[in-house]
Amino acid sequence: MARELWEALDRKYTESDARHELYVNDQYHEYRMVDDRSVVEQAHEIQLLVGELAHFDCILPDKFVVGGIIAKLPPSWRSFSTSLKHKKEVITIDSLIASLDVEEKARAKDVPRSAPSDGGPSNANVVEGKSGGGNKIKNWKPKAKQNTNFKKKKN
Repeated sequence: MARELWEALDRKYTESDARHELYVNDQYHEYRMVDDRSVVEQAHEIQLLVGELAHFDCILPDKFVVGGIIAKLPPSWRSFSTSLKHKKEVITIDSLIASLDVEEKARAKDVPRSAPSDGGPSNANVVEGKSGGGNKIKNWKPKAKQNTNFKKKKN
């Protein structure tokens, strides 16, 4: 009786684990990175899937994981992924994540700021001068200000 119960439980959970392994395996293969989310976060999600596969004795070599992450980069990262593929030194997962982080931060700096309508701060330059009628503004010239405390010597 105990043996039959053990075999029934073993079958149930072995089948469940096999289905879960196939599901995680499929998630890994079908994973595609998108532009509207952090590439570093998405790379970490791929690492989590690889970790789950390791629980099922499906251990992927680091070179394979690095190649998978590079292959799954979004289309806007095509030139960066090409440069990674042509590196002569071996890329580890940690160095790849660090490179992705640096590139992502550099790209964030290159993106122009959006218009102030999005609630962000607005900038304005103010030019101060004499106020008055239109003719006075046309002929207005800034006066030089004394910036030093030098005094002329009297002879």
